[in-house]
Amino acid sequence: MYIFGGGSGIAGLNDLWRLDLQSPTPKWTQLHPIGRKPEPRVYHTATVVRDVMIIYGGIDGKQCFSNLFLYNFTSNTFTEILIPRGPRPCRISHTTTCVGNQLFVFGGSNGTVYNNELWIFDLTSKTWSCKGCKGIVPGRRGYHTAAYYDSRLWVFGGMDTLWEGFGDVHVLEFGGNGYLGSVYVDNVR
Repeated sequence: MYIFGGGSGIAGLNDLWRLDLQSPTPKWTQLHPIGRKPEPRVYHTATVVRDVMIIYGGIDGKQCFSNLFLYNFTSNTFTEILIPRGPRPCRISHTTTCVGNQLFVFGGSNGTVYNNELWIFDLTSKTWSCKGCKGIVPGRRGYHTAAYYDSRLWVFGGMDTLWEGFGDVHVLEFGGNGYLGSVYVDNVR
């Protein structure tokens, strides 16, 4: 298990730790990767895709980040993904889910207000796009959970700006040729 950043209660962190779960006595080891490390941050996402962990978004208490970094498990290296141009949404308290060569970023906040936007980052072309959804779109939220299962992106729970908790489940349907953009909802309150 790998953990990057988070908070100390006083400031954001940008350290990287590994817990060896196969050891008879699990032990934490701090790693010292080469390359430019992400800035210290909290409320970011760390998404594992094959042999890398993609770190996206977060905040350092002042600045909301829109940059992406790759941590390569094999080479113990950080690399920033340089984005040529176009929109770069900054996000905190969002979810990031990898589907094929795309990262689906849903909800979260820009540091001021929560949203229900669905952004997709294409790992091949290194471009962002904001996608509209059909059907019942989830309300604005952060601190929710998302998972890709059975060719669908499942979004559960979270909170809104008024700190109201959600107990709903939303499903983003994908088609045989990729993203269809249909959203269905099931309230489980």
